[in-house]
Amino acid sequence: MNNSTLTTIGSFVTTALLCITAESQAAQLYNITKINTLGGLTSTALSINDHGQVVGHSNVISGDLHPYLWNNGVMTDLGTLGGVEGRSYHINNSGTVFGTSFPAPPQAANPYRATVWSSSPPINLGTLGGTRSTAWTGNEAGQAAGGARHTSGDVTKAFFWDGVNPIVDIGTLPGGTIANVWRMNNNSFATGYSGYDGTAKTRVIIWNLNDLSNITRTDLGTLGGIAGDGYGINDLGHVVGYSTNAAGTLRAFYWGGSGPLVDLQTLGGSSGEAYAISDNGQIVGRSRNAADQLRATLWDSGNIHDLTSLISNNAEGWVLDTALNINDAGAIVGRGTVGGVQRGFVLTPIPEPTTLSLAGAGMLALRRRRSVVTH
Repeated sequence: MNNSTLTTIGSFVTTALLCITAESQAAQLYNITKINTLGGLTSTALSINDHGQVVGHSNVISGDLHPYLWNNGVMTDLGTLGGVEGRSYHINNSGTVFGTSFPAPPQAANPYRATVWSSSPPINLGTLGGTRSTAWTGNEAGQAAGGARHTSGDVTKAFFWDGVNPIVDIGTLPGGTIANVWRMNNNSFATGYSGYDGTAKTRVIIWNLNDLSNITRTDLGTLGGIAGDGYGINDLGHVVGYSTNAAGTLRAFYWGGSGPLVDLQTLGGSSGEAYAISDNGQIVGRSRNAADQLRATLWDSGNIHDLTSLISNNAEGWVLDTALNINDAGAIVGRGTVGGVQRGFVLTPIPEPTTLSLAGAGMLALRRRRSVVTH
C-alpha cells in the first residue's frame, strides 16, 4: 500500500470520526403526536408512563372537563365519581391513574375529591375533614399523595394514601400551616411545598414516607426569595421545581441530593419553571425566551432547548408552551397551540444512528475505497 493510499484511507477515517462526533453532539429531534379530545375543543397531556400511556383532561361536548387515558392513539373517558367533571394528573406503569373528580349531586361549591382509577368504579379517597382533595401523584405500589382540605380552617394539607386505609396528614415544616405534595417517587419520597396560610411564603420540602410513625421532612429552602415549590422527584431523589430569587423572579431549579438549589438557565428571558425529571436526569418545564414568550423547555446534560425547535414533523405549525412530564425513554408530554387551539401533545424521540452503526458504515466505505485503490 503506497503513501497516497494511506492518505486517502486516513481522510476517510477522519471524515467518519467527524460524522460520529457531529451526530453525538446534535440535539435530539422529536416526532409530535396530537392528543385529540373527548368531543370538545381542547386537551392537555399531564403524565406519561414508561409504556407510552398518557393521561390528562379534555373537554367533552358539553364543555365540561373529563379525565382521559390515551393509549396508542385511542382516547378513553375515565369517567368521574358521578359528578360533571374530573381531571387525571398521573399514571404509573401499571396503568393506575391518579387525579380528582366531582362526586354525584347534590354538590356544594367545588366539592371535588381525590380519585384513583384502578378498577371500576373509581375510588374516592375523601378528605381530611374539609371540603375537597386532589391526588396529584402516585407510585408503582398504587399509593397516592396530594393535597386535601383539613377540618381545622379548611386549609390545604399534604396527604398520603397507602392504598388501603384512609388518607393521613403528613405534616409541614416547623411553623407551617399548609402543605401540598406534587410528586412522589417509587421509594416513598415526596416533594411539594410547605408554607403559611394567608401569605406567599412557601418552602421546597421532601417528605420521607417510609415510616409514617416517624416522617422525616427536609427543608430545601428557596433560591433566595420567599417562595419555592418542588414539582418533580425521580427515583434517585433528585428534585426540580420553581423558586423566587432574591429579586422576586420566578426561576426553575434543580436539586441533586445535597447542597443548595441550583438555578437553571432560561431560553433568554427572565423566568422559568421545571415540572418533571426522569431517572436519566432530563428535566422538562417551561421558560421565557428573549421575546418574553413562554416555551416548553428541555434541560439536558447542561444544555437548554426550546422544544418547539426540535420538532421534526411540524407541518401543522405547533407552538409548545409547556412540557409537563417525561418518561425514562425520553418521551415528553405537555400542551401547545396548533391551528389556534390548545391541544395536548406527545413528543417521541427519533432514534439516532448508534456510534457503532456509523463506525460500521465508515469501515465499509474504507473497505470499498481500498478495493478501488488497490486493484
